[in-house]
Amino acid sequence: MFGQILRNTKMFWGMLLVLLAFFLLVTAYGGRRIYVGEKNGMQKEVDVKLKLTEELLKGVFAELAEELHFLRSQPLVGAYAAGGFVDQAKRRDLQQLFHDLILTHKSYRKIVVVDKLGRELVRVDGGKGGKPLVIEEIADNLHSHQFCLASIKEYTAGHVCAISAALDDGEGRAGKEPGLIMSTGLGDEQGQWQGILTLWLGLDPVLSLLPPDTFIQMKCKDGGYQILSQNDNLPAFASLNFVDDKGVIPVSDTRQAHYVKVDILDGEKIVIAMMQDTRGLKVALLQLTLIFLAILSGFFGLVAVLNFSRNSQLKELVEAQRTIVFSLANLSEWRDYDTGQHLERTRNFGVLLTRELGKNKKYAKIITDEFLNDMYDAAPLHDLGKVGVPDEILLKKGKLTDAEYTRMKRHVEMGREIIQGVIDKLDRPEPFLLMSRNIAHCHHEKYDGTGYGQGLKGEEIPLEARIYALCDAYDAIRSRRPYKEPITHIQAVNLIFIDRGKHFDPDVVNAFLDCEEEVMEIYETHMLYDGTFKKVFPEQHSPEVAVAWSADFKIGIELIDEQHHELISRINSLYKHILEGAGKEETVRVLLFLKDYVVEHFATEEDYMQAHAYSDYARHKRLHAEFMREFHAIYQQLEREGISSELVMAVNKRLVEWLVAHIYMVDKGIVALCEKNDG
Repeated sequence: MFGQILRNTKMFWGMLLVLLAFFLLVTAYGGRRIYVGEKNGMQKEVDVKLKLTEELLKGVFAELAEELHFLRSQPLVGAYAAGGFVDQAKRRDLQQLFHDLILTHKSYRKIVVVDKLGRELVRVDGGKGGKPLVIEEIADNLHSHQFCLASIKEYTAGHVCAISAALDDGEGRAGKEPGLIMSTGLGDEQGQWQGILTLWLGLDPVLSLLPPDTFIQMKCKDGGYQILSQNDNLPAFASLNFVDDKGVIPVSDTRQAHYVKVDILDGEKIVIAMMQDTRGLKVALLQLTLIFLAILSGFFGLVAVLNFSRNSQLKELVEAQRTIVFSLANLSEWRDYDTGQHLERTRNFGVLLTRELGKNKKYAKIITDEFLNDMYDAAPLHDLGKVGVPDEILLKKGKLTDAEYTRMKRHVEMGREIIQGVIDKLDRPEPFLLMSRNIAHCHHEKYDGTGYGQGLKGEEIPLEARIYALCDAYDAIRSRRPYKEPITHIQAVNLIFIDRGKHFDPDVVNAFLDCEEEVMEIYETHMLYDGTFKKVFPEQHSPEVAVAWSADFKIGIELIDEQHHELISRINSLYKHILEGAGKEETVRVLLFLKDYVVEHFATEEDYMQAHAYSDYARHKRLHAEFMREFHAIYQQLEREGISSELVMAVNKRLVEWLVAHIYMVDKGIVALCEKNDG
């Protein structure tokens, strides 16, 4: 089995591709499993870090809230609020207090007292260079405190705080550093809400506590959200919708945000999120995969090179086998030309009939392309045993005696022994040799068991021999023999049908009846070729039906020679298709080609003849006109009746006659006469 795979190039490459695809799938699946496993491990690590960050920030914000509570609990703050924010002496004392606090607390960026209408009453900024700046003339800056006012509806004895992100400088202009606004309510002596105390804090110390790739999302004063992080390279995630209390949001195919919502101050929540980035993991796995694939490709490449080398040796061995065996087959042709032609015709019949039989579902899996190729190669060997038949019997002009016929029948055994001898000497004989042995030994067996060789019957006879039994019989009864006249195709078909189930396998007969027109076209083409072309050019001794372009056809005018060469190529294409059972389709193509070709070609010849005062111009032009009329009639018949075997042979016959009688004989005289006239 392995040896068969190595010898069969398609099978080998198919298996190689299947194995390569399998390893690629395993690599992809394994890489995916590793990627998912590592990704899940990273996710667990991120979740742990997120939990630690949550606890850390809760503590930090609790401390910040305590600072705001401490600030609110200062007597000066309470006294100023209790007096309705009108005592200017207390206002100045409060300014000094705020000044001192900012001076000692570097994270304080601004402390502001705002009445319930949103007007700033006391404001001390951090200033530049860390020096506090008391703002005496306070402009109307209501919009900066609307968020805080909206969040704190009433004065409460506790430290109810509003919290928001602040990235402006307090005047509505964008600031450079992220900040945090914390507010708490202020009331008078009766507990009525009078305003708010707002502490603006720099967030850099808080952000510095965050792990890399971590950010927090907080409400802004304008009601939106802002992302804060110490990593400036993080993209803006303000638009992310953190719906649940915790979860994961995909950001891209390699990035996702793990988040949790944290209660920090009396119901106020912030979102803590950490980015999980698997790009590095993906790149690393990709690199490993590519390295593995490179190694795998190298391995398969080496296997392919070794197989190519081995196949080259096998091909040389196979060609040697073919050369030896076909040389033996040629012995029959050298002794008897008719036998050689018989071998070539039955080869064409056999391949056509086998292909037709393959359309039967019963044989669809048996008759493969390899089976057809082996049939083609095996065909010339089916009468190999006749090399052992004496000439006085093989070449006898009359009917054989009983003794001579008995001797003739031994050729099937002799053929089997010759081919088996070749097989026995080969380590790996080609399948066509085994098939040729079966055909040589069994092609005279009959389906009902009355044939000779071994007296096999039915499917005991190898399929290839059952096919060739019909091919051999058809050619024999159609051909002239010293002891009999040939019969027509219709008569041959009737005889074969009568012997269905007797001499011939019924399935093979059915296939023959489906392609009998094509079989007839093959036979008639061989006869036409042998009876016309081969008589004029006996040096073209190949049994194959093909016209070899040679100096015999050249007339010495380059353009006309090119046109003749093109016509011969078309004739060879027609022969090839007829012998393959596709003559009708190719005949239509040839007729379409000739419609334009003859007009152009004849015009070229006639122009040349007129230019050189060719003396036989009128006759030559008349022959052209007759040829065009004939093909016009054939083309009209095609349009009227469609393609038929009769039309195939009519075109075939006329082309061969024109090639031999006109191109080879008449056209070659053009140049000589024209040159004589020119001289």
